[in-house]
Amino acid sequence: MSYDEFMHQVRGQLSGPRADVVKKAFDVIDENANGLLDIDELKGRFDASRHPSVLNGDTTELLLTNEFFETFEAHHKMVN
Repeated sequence: MSYDEFMHQVRGQLSGPRADVVKKAFDVIDENANGLLDIDELKGRFDASRHPSVLNGDTTELLLTNEFFETFEAHHKMVN
C-alpha cells in the first residue's frame, strides 16, 4: 500500500500536524524505503500486547492482531 492509502486507513483526512506524525510512522515501518508497505513490514512492527482491550482482558493479542491485518486485507481486495 502507498503512503496515501496508509494514511486513509489509519484515520481518513488528517490535520497537518497529525499527518506529519503519521508520515513519520509510515517511514519507520517502510524499512526498505520504497514508499510502499508490505505485509511483512507491518507484521514486523505491529504489537498488540499493550492495546487497552488486551490489557483489560476483553480480547487477546492474537485476535486483535488478526483483526488488524484483516482490515488491511479487506482494503487491498477492495482496491484491487
